[in-house]
Amino acid sequence: GTMLSVVGLVNAGPAAAATNNTCHYGTGGTDASALCWLDFTGYSDSTALGAGQQFTQAIPGGYTMSFTVKRTATTGTPPVAAHITPTWSGTPFGGNGGQYTGIAGNPALYAEGTFSTTQHNGSWTVTLSNIQITDSAGQVMTGWTLNAADAESTNLHERLTFGTNGGGWQIVNRIPPISPGAQACNNGLTGTGTASLVCTGSGSGTNVGDVVASTSGAPSTITAKAEQNFDLATGAGGQSGVAFAVVTANIT
Repeated sequence: GTMLSVVGLVNAGPAAAATNNTCHYGTGGTDASALCWLDFTGYSDSTALGAGQQFTQAIPGGYTMSFTVKRTATTGTPPVAAHITPTWSGTPFGGNGGQYTGIAGNPALYAEGTFSTTQHNGSWTVTLSNIQITDSAGQVMTGWTLNAADAESTNLHERLTFGTNGGGWQIVNRIPPISPGAQACNNGLTGTGTASLVCTGSGSGTNVGDVVASTSGAPSTITAKAEQNFDLATGAGGQSGVAFAVVTANIT
């Protein structure tokens, strides 16, 4: 099963150096040739859980994107790590479903274990904040669009929520499941056009699809929150993962 989520300042000497990566395209899937997926290679969960981790991404066209990654979590949730896609054999995002395949690096932030089977309403959230894009001359851009994707699978008793301070979320793709079954967010996909897009899952295993959504208007902060067993006192443990992309055609 799946589920899926930045930033504080401390007056304690020089800021830590940024982790410098390059975003990468996949093939197949809606807008694949325009979606450059952020690479989280070098992600430190302990740093993200603390003051936050600084990242930069080289973007085709001579642009550079900078941001802070911060994570919060309830007790009993698993650690998160940067991960290749597909994150597992049952997720259609990143390879198994033939959409957004071949993304280089580690584009997913992925729970490295399952939620506690006795935990009710466990959750973790990852936030990208202080997002800024500059051109090769260092000029700050004023327009960009970002995408967020379920990089695992949101199953029954699981919920995934994307947040933004940019334009309201628009659905880009609901990737079909590998095996016949439930489309992505089959128990509810609400909040299209608003700052909070909520995906409530159903099904299990390889019969669950993945959602991809976009937010325009140069958002400086986006979030992804994964919840497990939100509607049960107890239940089966689950995993979760998310990925983020910049739409290279829309940078102005």
